Amino acid sequence: MSNSANNKQPLMLNGDWSAQKIQLKGDYKNLTDEDLRYEVGKETELLDRIAFRLEMSHAQVIEIINQIPVRRIYSPGMGRNR
Repeated sequence: MSNSANNKQPLMLNGDWSAQKIQLKGDYKNLTDEDLRYEVGKETELLDRIAFRLEMSHAQVIEIINQIPVRRIYSPGMGRNR
């Protein structure tokens, strides 16, 4: 597997990462909690870990993540008129 710095795309996470992480762990049993640990501003490191574990490119991992249905985080009071 080859990941040069030139072909690494940024990952833009939307919605509830914990729900997406559960989906990924269900689909790819060899992913660990450490592989899926997300820190704001360290998206490239997250991609590195997942890509390494799954033996895929960053682009392939981003495509997989983008195909997971996004569940928005609910916040009390959202959508209510007061």
